[in-house]
Amino acid sequence: MHPHHGGLQSLRKPVTALSSETGRPPEAANDGSRSNSPYWGGPLTFGPTWWRVGLGATCDVSRVNVRNYVDDTRYYTYRLEGSVDGVHWFILGGRSGPRPADAGDTMQTEAQASCIRVVVLRRTARSTSPK
Repeated sequence: MHPHHGGLQSLRKPVTALSSETGRPPEAANDGSRSNSPYWGGPLTFGPTWWRVGLGATCDVSRVNVRNYVDDTRYYTYRLEGSVDGVHWFILGGRSGPRPADAGDTMQTEAQASCIRVVVLRRTARSTSPK
């Protein structure tokens, strides 16, 4: 995930997730690599999951790119949210299939946020690993 304001704000900033699969930690989602490996894998076994990055301070967020696992077949339904306090969240964008993701989804925003999170609602892959 890549929030921008005069540059990449989310790169290697502190992250958390509701849960993670072994070997697929939250830190893999903002490590600067746009490949499928490594990636964060969050199980959807019992319902939605989420991944969140703290930007360190409230800043202007003009563009966010969310890149899911890319294999030309799977697609995701998710909500992109922002917060200035980590408690109250507002919607910045999202995706609701049914096209496979490729380079990811880029959402233009005029928001201020100190935290950004992706709430993954559904995916079509057989595995339980959204990226």
